[in-house]
Amino acid sequence: MLRLNEEDFDIVRNDYFDVNPVDKTGTKSCMIPCHELRRVILNELYPDQKDEEPIYLGVEALGWLWL
Repeated sequence: MLRLNEEDFDIVRNDYFDVNPVDKTGTKSCMIPCHELRRVILNELYPDQKDEEPIYLGVEALGWLWL
């Protein structure tokens, strides 16, 4: 799953310019769910190094979700 998520993220990274999470408001959000999927997968693979801070899909994602 991690490999497939990273392959999908490579496609996204090559086609879009704004792919990194933003945390200026104190809540991480991103228009691409690849970061949250990576966080969840890595939490399952490495439970001793869990990252408990979710990365939400922000309202900026609404326009891209129609594509």
